[in-house]
Amino acid sequence: MRYAGWRSLPAEEQGFTNTAAALRRAGEELTSDRVNPNARRVLVILTDGLPTAPDPVENFEQTVLEEAARLAELNIEVYAIGLGEAVNRTFINGLASANENAYIAPDRTDLQDIYDEVSTSLCEVGPTKIDVLPKTDTYFTPLRPDERNSIIPF
Repeated sequence: MRYAGWRSLPAEEQGFTNTAAALRRAGEELTSDRVNPNARRVLVILTDGLPTAPDPVENFEQTVLEEAARLAELNIEVYAIGLGEAVNRTFINGLASANENAYIAPDRTDLQDIYDEVSTSLCEVGPTKIDVLPKTDTYFTPLRPDERNSIIPF
């Protein structure tokens, strides 16, 4: 699957990234009545790894990690992708629900490979279930006109 949106990312950070509010809202949405109860609950977040907010908070990074822990308690799997060379790797690892769900992209050219890996890992987990049906005593009539009067057991 190809993702074209990342090509238009700004060259540098612009504005605030209220990651805690984003995680809180994602948790609300992924636990709402609109979600198929049989579906996996997954959040993929792309961040510069530098959480900020319009209002100063004493330890905003810790607030974000607490929200990520709350998502884990709600059985929401988080894939965290840190974009940029200034990414706090420890923060990205804490944001992701598992170490294998944490990715670092030093620049935007690395995103396609990461997106491919994430999308592959989001495919159904486990072996495909194939039901093998036993042979029955049903007979089928052949489709060729010269064999119309023949009965072939299946």
